[in-house]
Amino acid sequence: MNEESTTVPEVLQAPSWKWLRTTVRQRLETDGGAANVVIDIDALTSAESEVFRWLLKVPASRRGSVRVRLRRLDDELTARVTNGIDLRSTLALLGGPLEDRRARKRQERSDKLARDVGTYDEFLRLTAAEPKLEREHVALLETPPSPTLRVPSASRSGTTSWAVYEFALRAAVVWLTEDGDGYRLTAKALAGKAWRDTKALWTMPRRFAFGNLIRQSFDTAVDEADTELRMRGPFTWTADEDTIADAATTTPWIGLPALGLRTLGYPHFNARGVLLVENSDAFDRVCAMPEIVESWLCVWGAGFASEGLIRFLQPLTVPIAAWQDLDVDGIRIIGDLSARLGREVRPVGMSVQRWENGIKRKQDASEHARAQRLAKGLATHGPVPLRELAARIAETGEGCEHETLYRQVLPRLRQELDALEE
Repeated sequence: MNEESTTVPEVLQAPSWKWLRTTVRQRLETDGGAANVVIDIDALTSAESEVFRWLLKVPASRRGSVRVRLRRLDDELTARVTNGIDLRSTLALLGGPLEDRRARKRQERSDKLARDVGTYDEFLRLTAAEPKLEREHVALLETPPSPTLRVPSASRSGTTSWAVYEFALRAAVVWLTEDGDGYRLTAKALAGKAWRDTKALWTMPRRFAFGNLIRQSFDTAVDEADTELRMRGPFTWTADEDTIADAATTTPWIGLPALGLRTLGYPHFNARGVLLVENSDAFDRVCAMPEIVESWLCVWGAGFASEGLIRFLQPLTVPIAAWQDLDVDGIRIIGDLSARLGREVRPVGMSVQRWENGIKRKQDASEHARAQRLAKGLATHGPVPLRELAARIAETGEGCEHETLYRQVLPRLRQELDALEE
């Protein structure tokens, strides 16, 4: 690079040079040692094609893909356009330093291996210090981290997922220490001490793996705070022939303990289906609609799939529907519910058309970027009925809160639920 030159000709910022700023740059960032780049002339605009043919002396009759030697491109660009600034320096001045993605991936693999080895060594120390985990210690010794961590085949945990195993083993070490001191932990306290995250979910695989390691069921080992489920519809809760609660007659709704429903008395469920509503304001509106709550049980569980909600829904065989915000988090909640219940939870009021015509929530650039990233994955792996919606959200990152869609959804909600019954 010419040391006296710190800028490139302004013409390189023009649309006709976009192929240089994008395709060529991507090639060098993907493979820093690349010798060639392929340019599809047919995919260029007329202005781009004209500049490309002029710079590299490509005949007007040439069509399709052209393989260009990067050394030649460098020579032509330096001599005819940039006055001595080479290709890499030109691209850096146009769009910032070039990223070496291969080097980054190598570093990421190296960092991961270092973390894996550190975690493995940590687990060896933890299990060696706890006599009740001697079997795990021996199993770990027989399964060194090469090249990645694997759950020992002789592990008592019963899982093959390292992510599940790591959570369960850390929790088991903490629990065995605390329980040995005669102190009974709550589920959240155990999560906070073992994982440094009191909001981490105790998923069923984690519960089972943890229970297997300590040789005691999760429910008997720790205390778990109950959560409130607000309900309105055909549901009663009785004990000793007395009615504790009647969700059909209480106005506007009744709040019941999710775990208590399964441990005390007898729940009587005779609704045609369950409608889960994400936000409390929308829940109140649905509870005021007799045509729905006379036959469907409307439930609000604080906007997320709590363990209490899952346990309440698990034995039911009727249709389960969910009305969530039309955004990535609403889609993810339905996906999480479906996965944990082992059955499909059907979305209602969440069509692509409603999203297109709805009022979009105010978000900053980082929120849009997060939504686009998550929606891209949900468009492929999310709940099937919502993949088209996820694909549209992936384009902009925008989302609609369902409180702004009452006039579009509520008049047709009964029809959508009837369709699920059929």
